[in-house]
Amino acid sequence: MTVCCAVAMPGCRSPQRNIAHPLPEPVRDPAWVDPTSVLVDVAGTALADEATPVVLSGPPTATELPEPASRVAAEVVTKHLEALGLSIDLPGPVSETAAGAGLSETWLFERSIGGSAYALSVQVSRRERTSAVQLAHAATEIGAETFVEQGEQGDLIWVVKLADGPIQQVWAARSRGQASLVAICSAPPAYLTIALSACKTVRFDSGRN
Repeated sequence: MTVCCAVAMPGCRSPQRNIAHPLPEPVRDPAWVDPTSVLVDVAGTALADEATPVVLSGPPTATELPEPASRVAAEVVTKHLEALGLSIDLPGPVSETAAGAGLSETWLFERSIGGSAYALSVQVSRRERTSAVQLAHAATEIGAETFVEQGEQGDLIWVVKLADGPIQQVWAARSRGQASLVAICSAPPAYLTIALSACKTVRFDSGRN
């Protein structure tokens, strides 16, 4: 004789859902867009109707045109450094700073260039007599190792280095006895002629500032 068991086994019957109290639906963000539905072309413009095109800003535009070289060279000021016994002619107006004392002083003059992140700078100092070979060796210790010009005129020697990034340098030395006056002039390549002219004016002088 078969006996019916009244005990319900787990999993034998699905529980009845209370229709009067339905389960809550998850809250959906109405602005959400499936990222896989948005196609983007190689230029970065969204092609799907639901997406907003993204416009990338271009490079910053210059707020001021570079100052013409003729204007930079229009004003010339002569600097007399009594402690070093030298003079040099520079495009003005110039700012100046000094380090050291006496014959070991190094002076730095700068003439800002409108519309440029770089200035025309001139560093002058007094050293032991310097030959053309020594000047060329010193000039190539840092930065570009190639010269585009080398020259000698009387007691003056100079070298013009190849542009190194946005800056080009001129090294010049004028000698008398056992001493040399050394000038290092740096400027953007468009103002190289001005830098070379300034470097060539370094000279022995006993005048006052």
